[in-house]
Amino acid sequence: MKKCLLNPLCLFIQGALFARPGKTVLFASGTEGYASFRKPAMVALPQGRLPAFCEGRVNNAGDFGNADILRKASNYNGKTWGSLQLVVDNGSLHADNPAPPSCGKSRVANPTVQECDATAV
Repeated sequence: MKKCLLNPLCLFIQGALFARPGKTVLFASGTEGYASFRKPAMVALPQGRLPAFCEGRVNNAGDFGNADILRKASNYNGKTWGSLQLVVDNGSLHADNPAPPSCGKSRVANPTVQECDATAV
């Protein structure tokens, strides 16, 4: 926790993703067609661009079931945010663990874990 307190990016992510007075809540459970949002992740890119990702749990907050990977983005250092965008939809199965590493100066990769339907193989 001490390392996080000393890291300005970590402090920014905490403030931007979680409810605090005077801050923007990006992903609020029970809104935008999702029962809950989990595992938020953000990358700071040049020129004030901030893509933020999370899991959107469709039916409940459980660990399994219909979950999508979602994104909101800011082009102004978090002062304003765009609308919710669907990044990965695995049908009724699970898209899991958004992890957006920065690839160079302006691109973001978003590897995820996706549940497979073993009966379809």
